[in-house]
Amino acid sequence: MQSKSFVLPELIKHPQLIVGVFIVVLVNVLVFFLLASPSYSELKEQQTHQRQTVMELLSEQVSPLVLNRDSVSLSNMSLNIVERPLISEIQIYDTKSRVLAQAKQRQLLTDTVEIENDLEFLNQSVGKIQITFDNQLIPNYLNKLVTLFLIFNILTSSFIVFLVYKNNLKNKQKLQAINHKLASVLQDWQPKTGTQLQQIEQIIHTIETH
Repeated sequence: MQSKSFVLPELIKHPQLIVGVFIVVLVNVLVFFLLASPSYSELKEQQTHQRQTVMELLSEQVSPLVLNRDSVSLSNMSLNIVERPLISEIQIYDTKSRVLAQAKQRQLLTDTVEIENDLEFLNQSVGKIQITFDNQLIPNYLNKLVTLFLIFNILTSSFIVFLVYKNNLKNKQKLQAINHKLASVLQDWQPKTGTQLQQIEQIIHTIETH
C-alpha cells in the first residue's frame, strides 16, 4: 500500500488538481475585476458624495447662526449633529478661527476622516465648519470582502482536492485490479510503479510486447 507521504506529491501533480486550481484562480480574478473592484469604487464614490451633501446641508443651516453669533443655537445644533451615527465630531469657527461651538460623541471613533467647509451667507464669508466623519464603512466592507474570498477559496479548494483524491483512489484501485488480473495470466508480470499515467503506459507497452 502506498504510504501517505507519497499521496500528497501525487495529488499535487495530478492534472485535474492543476486544472481545478487554475479555474479557482481565474474565478477569483474575474470576480475581483468585474464585481469587487467596481463595487468598492462605487462605494467610495457614494460615501464621498454623501459626506459632501451633509456638509452642504449643515453649512446652510449653520451659516445664519454664525452670522448672528447665536452660541446657544449653535451648541444645541452641534450636539444634535454628533448624535448621528456617521459623525464623530463637529467644530464651528468664525472668520478669525475662533471656536463658536463644538461637540463630540461620547465614544470617539478610531477610524475617522475630517472634512472642512467654508461658511457663507449671502456671498459673505462668516466662518468655517469642520466635521469628523466615521470612516469605518470602507474597512468593514473590505474585511467582509476578504472574508468571503477566503471562505470561497477554502471551500472550493477543499471540494476540488476531495474530488481529485476520490478519483485518484478509484483509479488506483482499478490499476491494482488490472495488475492482479494480469499477474494471474502472465507468469512474469510485475506490478507497475510510478504515476497512474506512467503505470497505464507501462501496462499497455507490456501487453503490446507479449
